[in-house]
Amino acid sequence: MNFVFNPVTQQMETAPLNEKMACLSGIAKKEHWLIEAHELEVFEKHELGRGGFGRVVVGRLHGLPVAVKMSKSVKALRGINSLVNELRIFRRLRHPNIVMFHGARIDIAAGELMIVEEAVPGVTLAELITPPPSPIRTKARRLLLLRICKALRFLHLQTPSIMHGDLKPGNILVPQTMQPKLTDFGLARPVSASLAYENGILLNCLRV
Repeated sequence: MNFVFNPVTQQMETAPLNEKMACLSGIAKKEHWLIEAHELEVFEKHELGRGGFGRVVVGRLHGLPVAVKMSKSVKALRGINSLVNELRIFRRLRHPNIVMFHGARIDIAAGELMIVEEAVPGVTLAELITPPPSPIRTKARRLLLLRICKALRFLHLQTPSIMHGDLKPGNILVPQTMQPKLTDFGLARPVSASLAYENGILLNCLRV
């Protein structure tokens, strides 16, 4: 899969919030990942967790359960170039071990952004291994690691390669099926092959 992006102009980085939101909404609509208000139902009191972007709450998209990331403040929209890049990368990734991105709900007037993702009922890998760890058999552990590696291999084989940039147990969701899902692509970015590899090994794919 080839990733070709038309970068947002540098002037837009310093533009007023409503102009940033309008720019983001225009890109989302053109690329068919804009979610309209009537399509999404959000249950703000049913919180699933919190992260750097903001709160994650329960939602329903066309009647189906989803996870909704709600931006905690306008600060989340300061780097519109990186945000647009993240969403463009995320929307093209389709793999059984990567959380699926459904789209974004953008409210220009309110300055609100909601990122809508696949709902993955379960726990994070961090919770799974926190003492006392869950009694997972050796075979199941190996299968779990293998599936995580398959997701990373899929990212690294894109053109250009995609580095997750924030790989850690807290960003890996594990449902009861033990089919792990990589999530939180806030630091993901495409990198050129010349920069990404050294002696056949992908560099800088793990941050702690």
